[in-house]
Amino acid sequence: MPKEAIGIDLGSSSIKLVHCRSGIKGIEITQVFELPFPIEPSSSVEALQQPSSLFSRSLSTGLQRDMRGDATVAIPGQHAFTRILTVPAADSEKLEQMIRYEVEGHIPFPLEEVVVAHHPLSTANGGVQVLAAAVPRALMRQQLEWLGKIGLEPKAVELEALALYNAFCYLEKEREGIQVVMDLGASKTTLCLIEDGKLLGIRTILSGGRDLTQALKEKLDLSFEEAERAKQRGGLESDEDQTHLLFSVLDNLVSEVKRTIHLYTAGRKQAIRSLHLCGGGARLRGLQAYLTRQLGLEPTLLVVPSPESGTATQGEIYVQGLGLAVKGLLRGQGSHLNFRSGEFAYAKEEAEIRGRWRFLAVAAAVVLLLVIVNGYFRYASKESRYQGLKSQVRAAFQDAFPQVKNIVDEVQQAKAAVAELNKKGAFFGSGDLTALGILAEISQQVPKETRLDVQDFSVEGDKVRIEAETNSFDAVDKIKADLERFPKFKEVNVGDAKVSADQTKVRFRISITLTEKL
Repeated sequence: MPKEAIGIDLGSSSIKLVHCRSGIKGIEITQVFELPFPIEPSSSVEALQQPSSLFSRSLSTGLQRDMRGDATVAIPGQHAFTRILTVPAADSEKLEQMIRYEVEGHIPFPLEEVVVAHHPLSTANGGVQVLAAAVPRALMRQQLEWLGKIGLEPKAVELEALALYNAFCYLEKEREGIQVVMDLGASKTTLCLIEDGKLLGIRTILSGGRDLTQALKEKLDLSFEEAERAKQRGGLESDEDQTHLLFSVLDNLVSEVKRTIHLYTAGRKQAIRSLHLCGGGARLRGLQAYLTRQLGLEPTLLVVPSPESGTATQGEIYVQGLGLAVKGLLRGQGSHLNFRSGEFAYAKEEAEIRGRWRFLAVAAAVVLLLVIVNGYFRYASKESRYQGLKSQVRAAFQDAFPQVKNIVDEVQQAKAAVAELNKKGAFFGSGDLTALGILAEISQQVPKETRLDVQDFSVEGDKVRIEAETNSFDAVDKIKADLERFPKFKEVNVGDAKVSADQTKVRFRISITLTEKL
């Protein structure tokens, strides 16, 4: 019986669905569908934050088109910490434990607050090299509950960049040499590097097509809609003022692309063989010629064939969705990473959600009953039964919050605990720029050979303050220069640099002004 799957690409400008069927003839693309959001950035953000009507319309249309099967969604790269690690070879259970242990030293959060998944890269000399990724449990819980409200439970949760790898494995037959897949989205650019058909590295750069439109809007005094039309109409082949503005944004983006390519290919014998473009930004007029000049590579479009005609029809925008749809159909190829494990395991999720709602309903009923019985027995002087009910509430509270040892007022302490969880969840944000994304970008901006030990990190509005240590005053200057290249950092200042008491380190402070408030 054919196996069916749906890839759901939750972009910042639209939702794309791709439906595939796997049978005797292989994997067949049967349906593609897009639901654009309003063009204004603020409207798009609001639509994503309140997705019920828009997303339900998309799913309803997809179901009318006979879209059925296991669904896969992705976590945006800016919300994940990724590292390439080398660990001793072991069975799957021990390997996961070692990876979790190694990851702990690379993330600024307790291990119990993140979900860790990995994709194997290579084996050599008794060791295993893996791409390890960690995402906050609060973010996973938020996304799955968000999807559950509209009746969708994805079987797998992928990393966006690895969806590009899956799509490459399906679409490209020639896999020799080093190849780069570059997805130019509305709010970010995602890179996936592949060597001889195997994953080499990934990166998410927080710059995309919307930054080009914003530059035209601000400098040419246009509305966002007018700037978007001007960008689409002329692109890099328009008048001098427009092309100069677009080049200024693209030059910063391409410098990060060059840096990423060099990071993963330095010291390798093979040169870059090809560059594949996809995403809505790949349609920008003149972009391919510009990238050819800047990178010395002639890009080609990576497209999803149309199910109806067999020819590409804006197929470059469906590559992410295709990579998500074929994840479980590639028979051992493509990404092995899946964040749905442990408490988020697919088979148990629905029962766990029902169990949590039942617990909340029981707890609420017990609290309400406690209030009623408390008033009743005050008049009836039957304190013993009241104490029994209070013990039940305490037991329910201890089951829900076992970490709380000193219990004084169950109701108020429960409210305080929930507020604290909400505060932690809010730390990750829902926009393009988050505190987690800032930490991830700082980690990527500073080269591995430059030591940067962060001692303290705080974010308030558009201000980021960091206390850190490094090896020398030259390293301090180097770190400042590296951070100034990130377009989302409006201003970077370094102060209070001084040598530590043992004369082995330089302690300093970094003050960063963001281009927008969190």
